[in-house]
Amino acid sequence: MSKRKFVLCVLLLLSLSANAFAQLHITVEYNKDWGNAPTSNIKKLCENVALHFQEQLRDEHKIHGDLLIVYRAERPIAYYRTFFGGDADDYKIGLSVTGRYWDEFSYQFGHEFAHILQNHDELYEKLPNQINDWFEEAICELANLWVLRRMHDTWASRPPYDNWRDYRDALLDYANWHMNRAEVQYDGSGAEWLAEWEDSMRRDEGFTYARVSQLSHKFLPIFEEHPEAWNIIRQMPVSNAKMSVYMKEWYDAVDVGDKVFVEAIATEMGIPVTTVVPIAIAAIDADVNGDGYVDLSDVLIVRSGMQKDVSYDTDINNDGVTDKIDLLIVKAKAHEAIAAAAPSKRKITLTTWGAVKRR
Repeated sequence: MSKRKFVLCVLLLLSLSANAFAQLHITVEYNKDWGNAPTSNIKKLCENVALHFQEQLRDEHKIHGDLLIVYRAERPIAYYRTFFGGDADDYKIGLSVTGRYWDEFSYQFGHEFAHILQNHDELYEKLPNQINDWFEEAICELANLWVLRRMHDTWASRPPYDNWRDYRDALLDYANWHMNRAEVQYDGSGAEWLAEWEDSMRRDEGFTYARVSQLSHKFLPIFEEHPEAWNIIRQMPVSNAKMSVYMKEWYDAVDVGDKVFVEAIATEMGIPVTTVVPIAIAAIDADVNGDGYVDLSDVLIVRSGMQKDVSYDTDINNDGVTDKIDLLIVKAKAHEAIAAAAPSKRKITLTTWGAVKRR
């Protein structure tokens, strides 16, 4: 790489980072119980955690305002605004780490920041007696793992401090430890987990973070392959409906280009959320990128084609425009591919959103 290209790449990264984070201002309140962890380092770390989410969000979904981080011995918490008297763009998170355990700081903050991403203040104001809070916690347990693993990757080139670069492996080790715990393992499908545990969770019986992690860890490949999926967390429905209805409400609520990610989560739980395309599609070739499969990659290309010019032909039905119908067609064709190639789960490997490739 030439020196000029290198400089341009660095400037681009700095520009992206600044743009993604400029909307949120973090302050860490001094407390002796932070131990030997300087508040300046805690602030820098939490800014970095937040940045990993913020840079995935479109402008309309980025978090704006002031976030205060305080020490809280009992357990980590994202405070409801009504309880600390904050204004509309004020947020407050309590963390319970003492000492320079940056992996634990990242893990706790990632979970609590996900509550803010979920608009938890709005959820509480509109639905104070929440029954699906277990699912919100499940998403937060996904968020803390995702961000640790993501930070491990990004810190190779852009750590918060240069001398923290080598600490990236500790972040990954901590994430893997949480993922490999016996209590978060579940051999069944997401649909089987729901059948076994959803009613108990809705009655607030038997809830543990480990138990809901058994479900949400199944979503991790979706967010790792397509981190822009975090935009759907900003659009979660205010609903106490069971998951079979909740997921359809969520699918209907999100932006058109984000529906594929809600569908991916719903598919993991065995919940259909899409409608049948009201046209004959049998003869339509929806393999947009020509890789021999109709899968999530094709869906994402068509989604992009709805918003901007792309190098592929995304007008699937040849009506002169790339629109929602083309998106529905390519998703329907992808489902056909799954049905045709998957007489039994043992013969295939399912990747994100059910993209099927024989091994």
